[in-house]
Amino acid sequence: MYRTLTNHMLLQGIRRKDRDAFDALYHRLAEPLLDMALLKTGEKAVAQDIVQELFIWLWEKAPEITLSDDNDSTVRAYLFGALRNKIFNYHAALVRHGKVAGELLRLSPVAAETDPQKQAEWRELERAMEKEVEALPDGMRKIYQLSNRGAMSIQEIADSLLLSEQTVKNQLGLASRRIRSSLYKFRSWLF
Repeated sequence: MYRTLTNHMLLQGIRRKDRDAFDALYHRLAEPLLDMALLKTGEKAVAQDIVQELFIWLWEKAPEITLSDDNDSTVRAYLFGALRNKIFNYHAALVRHGKVAGELLRLSPVAAETDPQKQAEWRELERAMEKEVEALPDGMRKIYQLSNRGAMSIQEIADSLLLSEQTVKNQLGLASRRIRSSLYKFRSWLF
C-alpha cells in the first residue's frame, strides 16, 4: 500500500508518526541520499551516518516541516537540501576540530598526487592552516595543539594547564573560529 503513496503523502504519515510511512520514504530515498553524501564526504561510513542522522531528524521534526506545495519533487528537494546542510555541518565540524587538511588529503590522495593544480591547492591549504595556528596567541595555540595534535580531552588540558574547563572550551572555540575564517577562501573546493 505504501509503495503507491506519493512522497508528500508519506511525509503526512510521518507527521502522524506512522512508522510504515517512514520506512517507505526511507526505502525510496535513502539510496540517492547516500550516493550524494558519499560523493561529498568520500567515506561510506560517514555518509551512512549522515543519512541516518537525516532520517532521525526527519522523524523528530516532521510535524514542524512545512512545504510550499505538495508534490513529490518538493519533498525530495527538501530532503536533499537538509542533507546538504548536514554535510556542511560535518565539514564545519572537521574545520572546528582542525582536522580538515588531513581529512581532505585522505579523501583525495590520488587527485592530489596526479593533478598539479590539486597539489598546489593542498599545499596552500596546509600552509594557511599552519600559518593561522602559529598566529594564535601562545596560550590559545597551546590549548589548540593539545586538543588537536595531542588528542587530549578538555578536562585533561584544563588539568595540565591549571585552567577551568570553560576557559579551555572558550579558547578552543575562539581558535576554531579564527582558523575557519582563514580557510574561507577554500570553501569552493572544500565543500
